[in-house]
Amino acid sequence: MKGTDSSVRRQPAVSPAASVPVRAQFDSWTRMFEAIEDLRLDTYIVSRESRPWQLDSYRLGDGLLQHGVDGAPHVSAGRLAPDRVVYLLAGGSFSGRFCDGHELDAGSFYRWGPGADVSLHARRPGEWFALSATPEAEARAAAAVSAGGTEGPRLSTGLVKASPDGMAALRRLLDEAATLFDRAGASGIPEQATRQLGEELLGAVVRLSIETPVPCRPSRGARVDRGLVVRRVEGIFAATSSGPVYVSSLSEALGIPERTLRHVLAEQYGEGPTRLLRSRRLCQVYRALLDAPVGAHVAGIAESFGFRHLGQFAADYRELFGELPSETIRRAPSRGGELTGLSQRWRHGPPAVEMLPAC
Repeated sequence: MKGTDSSVRRQPAVSPAASVPVRAQFDSWTRMFEAIEDLRLDTYIVSRESRPWQLDSYRLGDGLLQHGVDGAPHVSAGRLAPDRVVYLLAGGSFSGRFCDGHELDAGSFYRWGPGADVSLHARRPGEWFALSATPEAEARAAAAVSAGGTEGPRLSTGLVKASPDGMAALRRLLDEAATLFDRAGASGIPEQATRQLGEELLGAVVRLSIETPVPCRPSRGARVDRGLVVRRVEGIFAATSSGPVYVSSLSEALGIPERTLRHVLAEQYGEGPTRLLRSRRLCQVYRALLDAPVGAHVAGIAESFGFRHLGQFAADYRELFGELPSETIRRAPSRGGELTGLSQRWRHGPPAVEMLPAC
């Protein structure tokens, strides 16, 4: 798999008071998650990428709407910026997307408050929308929804299960936003109009949040805090850079039976702990190979992440990334490699990776 830096086209002149969408495609999850704004995420993929990643960004005054298309199942953990709130929606009726142990569907969305820890993963490639804003803008929206009061209710981090009519109206607003930018093209949309659109979108999600009377529990199953299990499992993985991690040890550390642990991981990730840990470490090797200095060798890097059987490592690596580790390291900048162009497996897909406004 080849990483890419998006090539940038010369842009047509745009009025300083206009907002223009930025659309980008990437053939690497590393570039995709570096491009996402307001969320700082450490991500690894669980199976091979089946399509390019895509990210469309729409600036709405102080707010930002991002529309993403995943290229592979993935696991992400990180933190939200301290001066932003984010609402995340799945793009389909059943996304297999989980936030802090809660499953998103067509009738729900998830809110993170300023500086919140973020845990999310997708069991299959899908689409998503993220609306971010300042806490002050959210507070104004909440006050406006609460019968014009000076202060609205405090909104907590968590899942919101909204009414079907409310979610349908919100999704219509999202579609209208994308259509409006499409029609404007390279000339962009006046700042005042985009600010108003951002206020409408924020008001819609805040209204739905306030109308939801009962906090939602994590997804179906035994009464286990799935968000806590996921965070602690990822924490143990992160703290164990190269040694083996056994299911029995995980079970003991988490204080839950092995059967429950396997059930939660299968529900949340669609994979068992062994494959998850292997995928995570293979992705760490991939990044390390691209950053490898002159004189570094594949074997040494692989062994530093716990891969002792190099033949099996090379086979697993090729299964996940579509290329051998020796091919990856040859593209490292220290070797004169080029982090541009698409991997061969995209030869029947998009012809280029580019970042450009809609036109």
